[in-house]
Formats: sequence, structure tokens, C-alpha cells
Amino acid sequence: MLYFDKIIPNFMVIFLLIPSLNINFLFEYSLLLKIKTTTLSLSRFNSTLCAKIFFALALLSGTTFINDADAQTIKIVGKIFDEDTREPIPFVTISSRDLSDGTQADSDGLYEIELKKGGDTLIFNSMNYIETRRYFGTDSLIQLNISMKSSSLDLGEVIVLSGENPAKRLMRAVFDNKNTNHKSNVEKYSVENYSKLELDIDNIDNKWTNNKLLKDFKFVFDNVDSTSDVKPFLPIYITETIHNVYHVKSSIDKFIPVARKVSGLDNESIITSIATAQDPFDVYDDRIKILERPLVSPFNDHGLNYYEYYLLDSQYIKGNYAYKLKFKPKRSQEPTFFGEFWIDKRTKAPIIVNMRMSQGVNINLIDRVLIYAEYNLFPLANDSVWLPIKEKLILDIHPVKEKSPGMIGRRTTSYAKYNFLNHEIKRLHDDLDPELYDPNALIKQDEFWAGSRHDTLTKNESSVYILIDSIQNVPIYKKYSQILYTLTSGYIPAGPVEFGSIYSVYNQNPVEKMHFQLGIGSSVKLSKKFWLYGFAGYGVKDEKWKYGGWFQYNLNKFPREVAGIAHRSVLDLSSTSSEEFNTGSNIFATLFRRDVPLKMMNVQESKLFYEKYWLKGWSQRVTFLHRQLDPIGTNGVSTHKFNFRYAPENAAYGDSNVIASEILFKLKYAFKEKFIDGYFERVSLGSKFPIITFNYTAGLQGVMGSRYSYHKISLKYEHYLYLNPFGWTFYSFNIGKTFGNLPYLLMEVHPGNETYGYSGFVFNTMNRYEFASDQYAQFGMTHHFEGFFLNHIPLIRKLKWREIIQFRAVTGSMTETNQYNNRFNFGNSQGTIPIRSPIRVPFMEAGVGIENIFKFFRIDAIWRLNYLDNEEAPPFTLKGSVNFYF
Repeated sequence: MLYFDKIIPNFMVIFLLIPSLNINFLFEYSLLLKIKTTTLSLSRFNSTLCAKIFFALALLSGTTFINDADAQTIKIVGKIFDEDTREPIPFVTISSRDLSDGTQADSDGLYEIELKKGGDTLIFNSMNYIETRRYFGTDSLIQLNISMKSSSLDLGEVIVLSGENPAKRLMRAVFDNKNTNHKSNVEKYSVENYSKLELDIDNIDNKWTNNKLLKDFKFVFDNVDSTSDVKPFLPIYITETIHNVYHVKSSIDKFIPVARKVSGLDNESIITSIATAQDPFDVYDDRIKILERPLVSPFNDHGLNYYEYYLLDSQYIKGNYAYKLKFKPKRSQEPTFFGEFWIDKRTKAPIIVNMRMSQGVNINLIDRVLIYAEYNLFPLANDSVWLPIKEKLILDIHPVKEKSPGMIGRRTTSYAKYNFLNHEIKRLHDDLDPELYDPNALIKQDEFWAGSRHDTLTKNESSVYILIDSIQNVPIYKKYSQILYTLTSGYIPAGPVEFGSIYSVYNQNPVEKMHFQLGIGSSVKLSKKFWLYGFAGYGVKDEKWKYGGWFQYNLNKFPREVAGIAHRSVLDLSSTSSEEFNTGSNIFATLFRRDVPLKMMNVQESKLFYEKYWLKGWSQRVTFLHRQLDPIGTNGVSTHKFNFRYAPENAAYGDSNVIASEILFKLKYAFKEKFIDGYFERVSLGSKFPIITFNYTAGLQGVMGSRYSYHKISLKYEHYLYLNPFGWTFYSFNIGKTFGNLPYLLMEVHPGNETYGYSGFVFNTMNRYEFASDQYAQFGMTHHFEGFFLNHIPLIRKLKWREIIQFRAVTGSMTETNQYNNRFNFGNSQGTIPIRSPIRVPFMEAGVGIENIFKFFRIDAIWRLNYLDNEEAPPFTLKGSVNFYF
């Protein structure tokens, strides 16, 4: 390798000796002269030109070339790792101390170098890493594995002469050619996608291995990988998947699953979070999402507004002439990367990209994010295109501090068997459906994987499959697993049954004073097809038993299909049924609440239900529901008066009990919705696409004593909208109408919040039962700025606080007949505020807040903008909550 700072003085003489040199060299050379200590590989010249250059340099410097063919050489081989993540570092430059010899590591960090003498020092250099020097001996063959420590963003001295930075001109060409070079522009192709996700615990030291609580796991720590200079770590989870990918231009790629292999940690919430966080990325995207946090890609259309680019080198990469660029963010703490990449001269497409998250980015628990992408050139009918062959994403997670035990998540994806000519691609793309495959049917045996992996497993990856079986057989492991399960689920496992929830054993409220409850249910050890649960509780003051039971049967695991029956007799704060959205109106809401009258009721509810999830995001639920509501308002206790009466047809006094039987139908569309699936529960993780829910309810008069005939319809639209770089918004619309005459408890009772805890799905300055309507329209919006403003304030930005604004409004009305039948509830009675509809103007509230306080806490300041005549409702309130976003 020739160094420009050594050959610059003799350049004109060299040029005279090589008249066949292309004139483009002058242009490229003039660009490279503007960067100090850059290099040019000799591979850019053909052998004749190389000979001319060496001959010219020999004449000019008086150097005599000596034939050392017979001299003894020393071969050094090894692998280069990142000290923190243990990931291979690609394309590290390796040279001897006197710079007389040099080479470069490959894309997997492997290198090989031959030197003419031993007892010297090798120098390892790579962008983003501190220079590492290592002495080697005199043996003829030496294995030398190296770990390198990441450096800061400093680029060192860079000299740019007058005129525009040439890197900017090059990047504009890259941006202009994005659409042409992107894989989506290819007419059609199929490819095999192999993906491997591994989770490891790192920073395992003697404090861990010698801990008495972990003594039974000593055999595990004895097998912790400590190869070469790499820090020890314990692999705990690995999954491998293979997909056939079918691409057709202007359509969404189809990923058809072929095989899956999983071993290790059995915690669906953790695994799903990590897997979701490491969804496939594309460096061409304007923003790359890491744990749902968008970071600006260096290939963003407006990248020049976020990054400084520097042209460092040019040479042949994969047989194509390419430019090497380095980039760093213009401003600190913006959601950006820093790193380097190679750009193909002809197409202006990336060939190799190597980058990591910038320091100080406002993202929780993540110390490092590393991304590597590599592309190959594939010939097409009339042209060629660079397509990905390997992608790596590494997350370094430390909940406490950098040196404490943490977790590293690594996702490696490779692409093989590209096919552009198969005439069946479009048919397969259109006909095959990735949702038609049962995950359990994708499990393949070891023989399949031995011949199907794109790369062989490393020693560490192979150890997972061996160690995990041993770990699960350790008695103390089972004990710790049970403790963790109890803390997260609330249930205590005892063979075929479970007791709980431990979080509902004791409670208190003005009606019962003290409430004690115990529940017991079946576990998956008894059956994975059905779940049976029952509970019983007792109120000390009212001397009444509360009880309930639930039976659910899994008709089909995939697609999900369940049916069940349930009954409950409880004391509740809400008139909404168990089928409707839970607004937090349970017995826990009696704690930490404002000093306003507590309205409670005895609830008797029975139901039969059937639920099915269809393909393409559709799901449905049908329920028969019978319930009886008995508001508590006659015992003279002022803290829980609920003097409700319904008096149709000129009734003199009316009735305080509500008895209704209903058929409910719910239809939901949530495209690409993600879930955490248990055997009997499914928790939605939402979707990046809009979610639409339609509800219809029919009141069945005369069935099981039901007194009312009515129809209710509602339609809800909700969506997460990303407004980069200004954060993201969650907004929802909800409209509904009730046909028929019925008590307002069965209408839309607009949800209020009388506690000091914040809820994002209710009106936080509205009291319970303050507003009700039989037709309504509701809107809610919360925008998370993700620290857009606070990140620019010195000192404050170190706290990583994030700003929030919110607004909610609802308008509604009630027919004259329903107003008349509910007339006893519209008057002021015994000091309580009457029910009403927000018909004059919409009820509105707005607020601002700060979240991510100590990573978990949020405080909101909320103003009630109208209907200020209610003295029991605050015009302004501060509310707190606990939540977490990466």
C-alpha cells in the first residue's frame, strides 16, 4: 500500500512515466489530496502500471529492490473483535511498526499477514476504534486475536482546501440515485433469508461466579466463553429462522417461513420486545428504528443537514472502484449515527456500511447500537444492482451502569440464492400467505439445520443448545423461575394449579372498609387446552361475599380461536361491562383519589363468548351478556352516595336497579398487529398501521328479566403517527349512537378520573358519571416530542427528559325521551353534581407533561378548558404515572 504523503513530491515524474493512466485519476487524486494521511491501494492499477510506479519510485528515491524470496517469513493470523460487544470488526487496517507491510481484515474480522521478521509490533487501525498495538514473537506461525476499544467521535485533523467539500458532491449523487439503487426498484426476485438472534449476558466477573446464590450454576460459568481477548459472556437465548422472500416491484415483500429453531430463555415478553426491536432495517430508509426509536440514517434525503461527510480513500472493493467516506453528526445528542461506508463509483450505491449510534442519544438502557450492512453486485437483464447479502444489528443493553451485568442482543441476517429469472416468482408472491403457517410446524431437526445454515454456528452459539438443557434441570433454576413468574404474573404456581393474584389479596374502600380475596386457577401443567379460574372475597364492613369464575377453552391455537363462560358478583366503580375498555374503574381506583363522593355499585354479570382471529389482521368477538347494576346510594354514607333512579312513563319514583341482557358483536381490523401470546392470554403490542374497531350491541328485552330494548353502534379509529424529527403522535376518533330508551348507565358514560394517577384513555379533569350521552363524538391526541426541545438545552439534556402535549374533547347529546326518563338524575340531589351531556360546546381538556424522569416516571399538568361550574372537578390538576419507553 502506498501512502500519498510519501509520493506527492514525485507525482509529476511518475505521471510522465505512465502516460496510459486514465485522466480520471487526476480528478480522484485532486480530491484525495484534500485529506491528510489518506491511502491508495495498488489494486486500483493493473500490473504494468504498478511496475512503472515502483520503478519510478526506485529511481527517484535511490532505493534498490532486493529479492527476499529466500528470506524466512512469519505468518500471523487471527480475528479482531469489538471489546464491548465481542462482534467482529470488519476491514481493520493492519500494519507493522515501520509501515513497511500491511493488510486489511475481511468482513468477518479475519486477517492474515506475512512479515519478514519477528519480534516486532503490529498496529491495528479502524475508524471508531482506538489504535491498538500488539507485540508478536518469532514463531513461523502465530495466532493473534485482538480486541479493540471504541473511540469517541473525533476524526482527528482533517484539512479541506478552498471550494466545496467533495464528499458533499458525492453524497448528493448518492441521494439522487437512491430510488434507482434501492432493491424495491428491481422488477422481481426471490431470495433465501437466514436470520439468527442471540441474547447474551455480559460483564460476568468473579462477583457473579463466586456468588453463593449462584453456586449451583458454577458449571455454567465454567463454560462461559472467554476466547482470546474477548470478555466472558453467557449466551442465554438463540433463535434461527429461514424465510423464502418473494419480491415484486410496487408490492410488499412476502416473507414465507420455512424453518425455526429456538432454545434458551423462556420469557415471551422479553423475547418479543428484543425481536421487535431488531426488526429488519434498511440503510436507505430516512430513519432506522431501534426499539421504536427512529435514528437518522446517513443516507437520509436530508443527510447533509444532520451529518458532516469526509472523503477518505478510494480503491477497488469487490472488483468495483469505490470511495470510502466517514461521517459524524453535526450536533450532539441528536438521534444519529457515526461511522463509515464505501460507495460504488459508477452506481453511487453503498457496498459496505459500518456505523454505530452517536453518543448521548436520548434512548434508555441502550449503551451501543452497531449496524453493519454488506452488498453484492448482481447482474440484471439490462443493468446490475447492489443487493444485501449480510446485515448485522447489535444492541448493548445495561439497565444500571455500563460495567454492571447487562445483555447484548445480536441479529445477523444473510441472503443467499438470489433468483431473478424464475417465472413463478409473481405467482408465488401473490398466492403464498405468511400467516397460514403454524409456528409449531416450522420446528426442524438438527440434521436440517446442519445443511441449511448460511454460516456455521460459533462456539458460543453452539453452547446455548448444550447449556440450556442443563440449566433447566438445576433445582435452584426452577425455584428462581417460579419467583420471577410470581412477581410478573401475580400467581403462585403449585403443580397443576396456581394461587392468586397476590396483588388482589387485600384492598380497602368506604363500603367494605377492608376487602380480602383469594383466587385459584388451573395451570398449563393441568391442561394447555382449557383454563379454569375462580375467586372469592369478603367485605368486613358490609359483611358480603364477592365471587367470580372463568372457564376458557382453546378451540384452535393457530389462528387463535377461543370460547368461554364467566360470572362475577363484585363491588365496582363503573357501569361498563367487562367486554368494554377497562378505564381503570376497578377497586384499586379507590386509592390515591381526590376527596369527592365515591359512587359504587353492586354488579352481577354473566357471559358466554366466542373469539376468533382471522388472517390479514381481522378478528371478531361475539358475546351474550347478562348483568344487573345496583348503585349504592341509600345507606347514608356520604363518601359513596349514588342516588340513581330511572323512571319511564311518568313513574313517580323510578327504579334504582338496572337489569339488561345483550348480544355484543365486535369486529376489529389491525393490519400487522403484533402480540405476546400465552396459552390463554394474548396481549397486543399494537400496529404501525391504523386500527379500526366496530361494535354493535343489541338489548334483548324480556330475556332473563331484561327491561330494555335498544341498539348501540360505535366506530373507533386509532393510529400511531411518526412525525420525525418531531417525535410521534397517538390519536383516536370514536363515534357512537344508541337507539332506544334506557338508563344513562347503559349509554356512553364518558370516562373520568378522580385519582391522582394519570390515564391516557380517559378525561383526567372529568369526574365519574359527570357526563353521559346517547350519541357522541370523541377525539384524543397525545404527542411525544422525544426530547426534541429539551435535548438542545445544556445540562437539562443530560437528564434525557422528554416533552408531551395532549388534547381531548368530546361532544354528545341525549334525546328528549331519555332525558325525561333519567330526569331524577339531572337535578342536584344531596349535594352531588347531576349528570349531563356535553351538548352546548364540547368538553375539552389540554395538558403538557414531562416523561422519562429517572427513565420510568411521568408528570402531567392538565387544564380543564370549560364546564368549570362543577366545584368538585378541578380546573387544573397534576397527575403522575409510571411508564417506560426505550
